[in-house]
Amino acid sequence: MSKDKCPECGSSDTVEIVYGKPTSEAFEAANRGEIVLGGCCEPLNGPSRKCKNCGSLIEG
Repeated sequence: MSKDKCPECGSSDTVEIVYGKPTSEAFEAANRGEIVLGGCCEPLNGPSRKCKNCGSLIEG
């Protein structure tokens, strides 16, 4: 999985935003900070990653 750089702070510490009904594995990964749960509906041209350093959403 590619780690896109944050356009705001330049950090490479970003995580994927996962949309849809989360599985128990997804909840566990979110609790570990490996992904972010984005809700049940994926927005058109919405963010695909979130910066763990500054919290910015990264469109992808």
